[in-house]
This record gives sequence, structure tokens and C-alpha cells, in this order.
Amino acid sequence: MKTRNVKRLAAFLLSFVMAFGMCTISAPDKAEAAENIVFTAAADQKDLSPGDTVNLTVSMSGNSGNVYGMIFRIYYDSTVVEPVIGANNLPAITTGGAVPANGTFVQVGPTADQLAGRVNLVVVGNVNAFTDGTLLTASFKVKEDAGAGEFAFGFRDIELSQADATPITDFTVNDQTAGLNVSVPVTGVTLDQTSMTLVKGTSGQLTAAVEPADAAGSVQWTSSNPEIASVDANGLVTANAAGEAVITAQAGGKSASCSVTVTSPLAGIAIVGADGRDTLNKGQTLQLSVQYDPEDTTEDRTVAWTSSDPSVASVDSATGAVTALKEGTTTITATTTQTAEAFTDSMEITVKENHLDQAAASGLVFAGLKDPVFKGQQVYMNDYLTLDAVVESNQITDDITVDWSVEDESVASIDQSGRLTGLKEGATAVKAVIRAVDGSGEEVGVYEVETTVEVREIPLDSIVFDKVITEMKVGETASLGILYNPENTTDDRTAVWESSDPSVISVDNGTLTAQKVGTAVITARVGEKSVSCEITVKESLPDSGSQTGNGTQSGNNGSGSAGSNAEGGNIQTGDMAPVGAWAVALVFAAAAVTAVLVLKRKMR
Repeated sequence: MKTRNVKRLAAFLLSFVMAFGMCTISAPDKAEAAENIVFTAAADQKDLSPGDTVNLTVSMSGNSGNVYGMIFRIYYDSTVVEPVIGANNLPAITTGGAVPANGTFVQVGPTADQLAGRVNLVVVGNVNAFTDGTLLTASFKVKEDAGAGEFAFGFRDIELSQADATPITDFTVNDQTAGLNVSVPVTGVTLDQTSMTLVKGTSGQLTAAVEPADAAGSVQWTSSNPEIASVDANGLVTANAAGEAVITAQAGGKSASCSVTVTSPLAGIAIVGADGRDTLNKGQTLQLSVQYDPEDTTEDRTVAWTSSDPSVASVDSATGAVTALKEGTTTITATTTQTAEAFTDSMEITVKENHLDQAAASGLVFAGLKDPVFKGQQVYMNDYLTLDAVVESNQITDDITVDWSVEDESVASIDQSGRLTGLKEGATAVKAVIRAVDGSGEEVGVYEVETTVEVREIPLDSIVFDKVITEMKVGETASLGILYNPENTTDDRTAVWESSDPSVISVDNGTLTAQKVGTAVITARVGEKSVSCEITVKESLPDSGSQTGNGTQSGNNGSGSAGSNAEGGNIQTGDMAPVGAWAVALVFAAAAVTAVLVLKRKMR
């Protein structure tokens, strides 16, 4: 329907209503113009989402009571909202308190579906005038496919009339619907990259896309490890240190992430660990290592070590351990082996040698060997040679060898470790030939050092058994040991044992076993010295237990007072006779004395 047709129809209806009112009520003599009428339109909420309902309220103020009829149109953005449909398939309109009791709103024109974007209304006040207050409330629904953004309602072509149909033109519209906003929820967030590799110190841009494109809310950026990679409010990622971090873009509860790897390329290497030492003595070692620039490089750190002259100083190709070998100069180099560009660093090593020359060799002597060496005794002649002290004090770097010899090998022997053994009483010269060889294998000095060693003997005077055994019973065992006089004799102490009758008593290295009843002589011989004892073996009595002589011979310990028969006679000192008979005699004597005393007491 065209606009002018709507106006004609509204004017016709308004004229009809006014005419009808004038037939029943006398009109005033003169119509008064309304002054300063204000229409105010406001919405019950500002922020909306698709599917929400917004209620539009229109009110009037400043009315002096002259408004009896009105026509106005509500314009709206049909791409954002649509009227809530009520009865007769027309927009739902609720009358407010400012409309007279006998007044009505009449929606003129086609349905809302046919008239998108505008609602036409005719308000008929009938007999009574409109008052200040709410005129109407109209409900609108935000479309499900509404885009995000602001929208507002519009009010134009408003017509007011007095009771006699005289138009009222003095009014204004206070539209407070501006700023209504539709927010579209975020359904997803995507990033233009899911992984990124940056070199430390550089930056990379991430771009986030929010779905739908007009969804509400801004994108928030975060980093799981800002020390590795940080991100600003616009998605610019800055690589700060070698490592890995996850950059996340979040909006409306949705998020997307990008894994960032920060690399730190190697710029160079430097040899460290020398601590200012570039000069070594032959035989010394030096542990070198590599410092990387930057220290947090992500490139392979494997290096190979080389020496320009391995005969001067060698270096372990894997560990960097340097060993000084001979006098001279060499260059030690470290080189990376797994980097795209090989990085190297070098240092010069000087090796020095201190030789065992005549001046240093003047301190080579035998010192401290004052006491004689006894036959059979061993001493280490290295302990008395000042070679180690001379080498240490002069920091000798030569390879040193010592050849040992004795002049009289019947008096003493010596092996090449310097261990001397006394063989018999006498004296012999002991010689050490010291040879010094430099790092090139050349002999730089030969020196002889000599001393005299005296060997003494302590002959064996006699031997005795450590106990006296005179009697054993069949089946018993006993042991005999040997005491030497003097105890510190240097003679051979090996003993040879024998029994005069092994069928009566057998002997094995001092262990005696009584075989049968009888008598046997046990003899021990050490060199030319011997000791013997006679032992009687008796029958073992039932339940009588065994008895073994174990009397201890009084001390002789080298004094010779025990007395022994070098020719094999029995020991005369310290023998212990059986005590059984003597004990019985003592018992009978005590009994006799007791009887005599008792008899005397009775006679009294």
C-alpha cells in the first residue's frame, strides 16, 4: 500500500471518529494548541544476541490535554529484528496507560510479513484525550541470522490532532533507542599457522580468524613461556631464547594454538680450561673444553680435537685432554663437526723438559741405611736412594730407569725393583745405575750411586719343646711346639719331626697321635739342634676321661737355661710326673690324722 493511501485511510478513520464524538459531546468554542509535547522511545535492554526479544516503549509528556488522535510509524531494520507477531498475524502491541479507556490502536496496512521494516499505527482517542505516560509497548525479536553491530528504531511521519481534527504540529521526538547492539557469539578461532620456527632475536606474525567474522569479543593472546617466546596484543611473536613455547589466541571461550620453536644458531666457539697455562712440562696434562657463542645454541655441540704435532703434545680427539710428550711447540685446535658451517678455535702449547743433568744428579746418594741387614731380612734400597726427591725438587721430566746390582751375590741378592735380601754374614757393595732419557728417546745422563750393606747372622743355640708331655692314652692327640734360643735367630727354623716307634705314637709336624700301649721317643731337629721327650702310652679306661700332660716348661726364651741335649737326650728340667698316686696318698694320710684326733678326744 502506498503511503498516501495509508494517510487517506487514517485521516478518514480519524475524521469518522471525531465526527462521531462531536455528535455526542459539544466541542469547545476554541481549540488550544498543544505546547512542548515530547515523544520518548526507549528499549528495555541494549545488548542483544540472536533470538533475544527487545521491548520498545513509547511514552508522551508535555501534553496539555489537547491530543485526541494520532498516527505514527515505527521504522526498524528488518535485517536485524522483526516484530513479534500477535493476533490476526499482526505485530504484538500493548496499550499503555496514556491511551484513554475508550481509545484504541489500530494497525493499518498489510501484515508485518508484507510490510517489512515499518509498523503503521492509528491511535484513536475517541471522546477522551490522551494523557502523559506510556502510550504503547511493541515487542521485537532479534533474528537468528542477525549480524553483529548497532541498530536503532526510527519514528517519522507522526501526526497529532485535537478534538476538532485540527492538526498539532508542536511536538518533538526523544529517540533513546540509539546504541542497541547485537553481539554474535564466537563459534571458533583459527590461526594462520599451527607451528612456527624463529631464530632468537627475530619476530613472526600470527593472524587469528574468529568465526563468524562479526562475532563479538576481541582476541586475547598468551604465551606458555614468555621467556622463550612472547606475544603482543596483535599476535606478533618475539623469539627471546632457545626453546619451545605455545602461543594461544582466545576469543569468546574458543581458542587456537601455535607451537613455536626458537632456535639459537651458533656464532662461534672458544677454547677454555687452560687458565692461562700455555706451557707444560713433559708428562703434564691439561684438560681443555669449548665455550659456545651463544651459550644456549641449539646447534650440535660436537667438536673434534687435533694437535698440529702429536709428538710434542697429543690431544684426545673426543675429550680435549692434552698430554705433553716432548720439548717443542704445537697447536691444539677444536672444530665443530655437525654444524652447517664449521667453527674452529686454536691455542698454542709449548712443552718444556727439565733434564737430570750433572747439577741435579749431584744430589743422588744413599741416605739413612745405618743398621745391618740380617740374614733372611729384606729391605727396599729405593727407600734409601734420594732419586725421587731429586726428581721432584728439580721437576725432572726425563724418563728414569734404575739398574740394581750387588758385588757379592753370596752375601746378598737384589732384584730390579731394588728389593735386597740378606743371605749370609758379610758385607757387599750395592750399586744403582740411573739412566735419564728425554722426550725424543735420547739418553741425556747415566749416573752410578753405590753403598755398602752389611749382613749379619744370629745362630741358633738350642731348641726346646713348648710343653712337657710324659703320658698319653690310646686314641689321644696332642701337639708340641718349638721354642728357639735365641728367639731372633736368623738360622732356618724348619723342623724335622720323628718318632722312635710310630706304631706307638705317630707325629706329623708336631701333632702327636697315641696309637697303642707302649713307649716312644719324639724328636724334633732344626738344623744341627734337636730336642726329644719320652712318652708312655697307656690303655684308655672306660669313663675315665683322657689325660694329657700339658705342663708348661719354665721360660728359656733364648737364655739357654732350659738346657737341652743336643745329642738327643731327654729333657731333664721341667718334667711333670703323674699326680694320681700322690693324691690318693694324701687322702689316706688326712684320714689317719683325723682318726687319731677323734680317738684322743674320746679317751679324755
